[in-house]
Amino acid sequence: GTRTPPHKQMLGLGGGHSPAMPGSVCEGCQRVISDRFLLRLNDSLWHEQCVQCASCKEPLETTCFYRDKKLYCKLDYEKLFAVKCGGCFEAIAPSEFVMRAQKSVYHLSCFCCCVCERQLQKGDEFVLKEGQLLCKSDYEKERELLSLVSPALSDSVIPAAPHCPMPQGGLCHKPPEARGRYSSR
Repeated sequence: GTRTPPHKQMLGLGGGHSPAMPGSVCEGCQRVISDRFLLRLNDSLWHEQCVQCASCKEPLETTCFYRDKKLYCKLDYEKLFAVKCGGCFEAIAPSEFVMRAQKSVYHLSCFCCCVCERQLQKGDEFVLKEGQLLCKSDYEKERELLSLVSPALSDSVIPAAPHCPMPQGGLCHKPPEARGRYSSR
């Protein structure tokens, strides 16, 4: 199954009815629950009518997502809180395989060079420059062109970029000394 991060809790609503205890307070409206039954979700108590999406206000009848003491339907939760792809800016489902470069996360199909559009694979060397991925070859071409225009500018235009072969798991770590790793001719 999918792992649920601590800030996100998917809750099944079936069988959550309990007899209301005197003085029980609803997490949704903060009022005393005087109804005959209440719903218990994630160690908090709710009126049945208060179990609705905090965003679209639709009643939540089978499942819900819980964050910051609020309930959400799946669609609104993903819209508001899902991790977004650094390439296409669309949501990434928790079950999808991804590639990571520094703090950015990408769909596998979006993890490609912005110049030649070649999909980058685990182990490929690449540069993440101003939020865009460049393969080693296109980065070196760009750097060589810049050095021909102005040798003094080539280092300042392209700062020490994180060139890195991606180790296990696709994580990119900046090497201790990135400047000068690729030399221009």
